[in-house]
Amino acid sequence: TLFRSAVNSDSTSAIGNGDKVRIGILPAGMCLDDALFIVSDAFTALVTADIGFEYVDGVDSTDVPQDADYFGTAITLHTAGRYPADNAAVRPVTLPKDAYLIVTTAGAANAAVGVLDVIVRGEMVGVA
Repeated sequence: TLFRSAVNSDSTSAIGNGDKVRIGILPAGMCLDDALFIVSDAFTALVTADIGFEYVDGVDSTDVPQDADYFGTAITLHTAGRYPADNAAVRPVTLPKDAYLIVTTAGAANAAVGVLDVIVRGEMVGVA
């Protein structure tokens, strides 16, 4: 859930244009299938977000590269609604190690108390 500052994340500052916020951890061995984004309280006009993942240890993987917009690009946060993952060309991947679920904002600095829930669907298949 994101607010003016992102509650339960790695950030206590107001969310600015271009900020990256870590909102959770996706465990190693999870096969990422799909995601749903629910905006129940709109953010400031023009605010959008890319939603993806990056590895907790900071080291990329050649087999499954981290991807800042794996689940979606320019997802609307400034209008309440339910939004599906829009990166349809991306195949499901299995994370070889723990990864942060990240939201990177764009469009404008957020001055509203917006609420975003990100639901990631996947299966625990284990690390190969």
